[in-house]
Amino acid sequence: MIINLIKLGIKILLKTNCERIIIKRLELLIKNNIFLGEVEHIILEGEKIIYNGLHVDYAKLNGFNLKIDFKRESKFLKIKDFCAEIILYLSQENLRNIINNKDSRYSNKIREFAVQNNNIDKISLQNKLIIFHFSKDNNKYKKFFNIIYKNNHIKLIEINTNKSLLIPFDKNIIFNSLELCESFIEVEIISKVRIDN
Repeated sequence: MIINLIKLGIKILLKTNCERIIIKRLELLIKNNIFLGEVEHIILEGEKIIYNGLHVDYAKLNGFNLKIDFKRESKFLKIKDFCAEIILYLSQENLRNIINNKDSRYSNKIREFAVQNNNIDKISLQNKLIIFHFSKDNNKYKKFFNIIYKNNHIKLIEINTNKSLLIPFDKNIIFNSLELCESFIEVEIISKVRIDN
């Protein structure tokens, strides 16, 4: 009974905090099946996610040692920060939407570096490269980039000029892997998860 209430509370939090999410799987592991304010392990899988302007086709979260309090005054859950292993699939369309987002400092830097502040019409992935398609003065252009991660930074390297852009990330995010697949980028990170509740 209590597990179902916690699951319902987590689903409500996700639906409230995300602009869009399809929850495919939510599992909770509680020690000895007795809830004493802690969930040992949470597995959450979602699709078609939009959160704070970040578009993600698929995400899987493995979280550990969640401390959960019931807020008596509002009869709702309060989830404290916890650590999680997260897998993200970013499609070509997800990447285009993220980089064209003018409200993001990182996106603006990438757009300025890669396409001189033009909007990206399309992104494609080919032979482990990212290709930015964009228009300027009624002409169509393509630029080819390699992407690597090192020391918790992502580096975008233009193939023709070898110029690079270093993109630093929050110290609470640790990259395990970044792989360019045929139609998406798979990113594995370890991160502290904060839920506004």
